[in-house]
Amino acid sequence: MKWRLMVAAILGLLVLLMGSNPNATNIVYSEPSVKTMFILHVPQNDNYNEKTCAEFDPEMALKEINITLWGLTLEISQKESQLYRLSKEVNITKDSQLLKRVVELYREVELLKSKRAFYQRKWQSIWLYKQYLNGEYIELTTKDLEEYKDKMAPLQNIKTPEDAITRLSVAGEMTFDRIILIDSEINKILENATNSKNVADNVITRVFLLINNESVLWNKLREYTSLRDELQAKFLLLKSNSYTPTNDVSHNCQLKNRNVKKVNCREIQKGYNEDFECCLSFYRMLSPLESYQTYTFVSLRPVAVWVGMYDSDFPSIGSHRGDWCTYTFPQDNKESTIRTLYWNTAQEISRKWGLNVKSIQIKFFYSARVYRQETRKYEETNLIFEYNCYLSGDSVRCLPSPSYGKSLFVNPKSPPYRYTTKIVTNPYWLACRSGGNCNGYGCQYAKWANAHCGGCFAPDKSASQYFAKS
Repeated sequence: MKWRLMVAAILGLLVLLMGSNPNATNIVYSEPSVKTMFILHVPQNDNYNEKTCAEFDPEMALKEINITLWGLTLEISQKESQLYRLSKEVNITKDSQLLKRVVELYREVELLKSKRAFYQRKWQSIWLYKQYLNGEYIELTTKDLEEYKDKMAPLQNIKTPEDAITRLSVAGEMTFDRIILIDSEINKILENATNSKNVADNVITRVFLLINNESVLWNKLREYTSLRDELQAKFLLLKSNSYTPTNDVSHNCQLKNRNVKKVNCREIQKGYNEDFECCLSFYRMLSPLESYQTYTFVSLRPVAVWVGMYDSDFPSIGSHRGDWCTYTFPQDNKESTIRTLYWNTAQEISRKWGLNVKSIQIKFFYSARVYRQETRKYEETNLIFEYNCYLSGDSVRCLPSPSYGKSLFVNPKSPPYRYTTKIVTNPYWLACRSGGNCNGYGCQYAKWANAHCGGCFAPDKSASQYFAKS
């Protein structure tokens, strides 16, 4: 009973903190999703072991996630309370270092919220899997898609679940780009403001307004990702009808050819030999590398190029019309070379399918290794360079994204063995070997990897993407 009282207290604290009237000199947070807390309860067996397939129990997994959600929500509420107090103090003292601390604390809160949202998505996926094991039919009808359309603008004019999943992924990534632009503006303001002890009222007002705007975008990004994973989980379970749960109540595995046990949880699909721990690997997930910090990457290898097509003058969320992936990297980083390879192909596709492609976005994915202080060893990870191509007068420009501003390697096909760069982190974004061929370099050992175009590449143990930043 005590835990229920504590949960009620946490929720009450959140409502109290979030119920203030928003204004330009206070940081405002929208109320978290009702999925935040679910039904929290303590697992019955503290010695629960996740090592073997027979021990995978959806009920226990859900309880474990609930406990994690509980802890994250408590930590978030504590930090938000501190943030609310410090933001009021900044308005009184005008202290530049305190303003910087407010921004740092705000970023910590958003990272924790993203981590909580990640576990919420896993909860939803395992819940659907549990229903599937119980023989309940998982529906994803045209009517369902129509309801999803009403929820989110990016889902207008979609016809299939695959279209919806792709559209939500692109919308999320474009929203993240907008977040980075705001974050960069905050950094520039702080660089100028911290040269003196005190800051002007208009500087504080501007920083808090940017934080509020960025927080709205973070919430939108988490909404996109949540709905994307819900749709994908349903879609994958519907495709898994060839699997029939066994009558053996001692485990929740399923039988494949030659009586080989295979777990059919959300992350594991037909035809692959993933290890069981993939299902529960998010319990032991590493924290993401920190944004705006400098890291040294080694053993860089080009793995894939993603190209998104848009009918707007510059790539934007609502104008995405299609995308494709290729393993062809340019021979150099000259603008003319990139334009010839990707812009011209986009125009050919545009003519073939009757599209009106006015701009494209290109992501160059590299697998790499990076030293993790917490594990004291090198881990498989990824590094991404982002470019945009668009019409400028009578010519086409293909330049590094303004969100990151980092130019591609001089020889993109043969990157340096060791490369040091500042990064921007897109936290808790990757799928667990979701689709595609996972036999590429690094992926045979990876749990969390990029899954654009049904692929599996450029992995990372914290399920995060890393963009090279100038």
